[in-house]
Amino acid sequence: MPVMHAEKSAAPLRSVLGVLLTTIACTTVLARTPERTPAPASLSVTLNQGEVARWPGIAAKSCALGNRKYPAVDSVCYYPFDVEAQPGHHAIAAIDQDGRRHNATAIVEKVEGKPETRIT
Repeated sequence: MPVMHAEKSAAPLRSVLGVLLTTIACTTVLARTPERTPAPASLSVTLNQGEVARWPGIAAKSCALGNRKYPAVDSVCYYPFDVEAQPGHHAIAAIDQDGRRHNATAIVEKVEGKPETRIT
């Protein structure tokens, strides 16, 4: 019987030691993990269906809307969204004169009762 008693009293001690060792291991790993710098805030513009977004100030050479790339107009990017454009998030980018890509998101909101325009 004394063996049973020793096992019963050792079980809680093993549990406490297990928790303690796990805590020490986690603390050691966290202490060794380098701090990450937070990602820069993402840029976005919100507009309605049928509107055009403009991105000045980058000295853009080219622009991208989704998978389409096209030249900038006077170093400015324009992002036209048709009245039937899909509402939601659309990837846009401006590529500057040095070839650096600046990414953002155009958030297109649905417009109820869109005017219909016919070209005749």
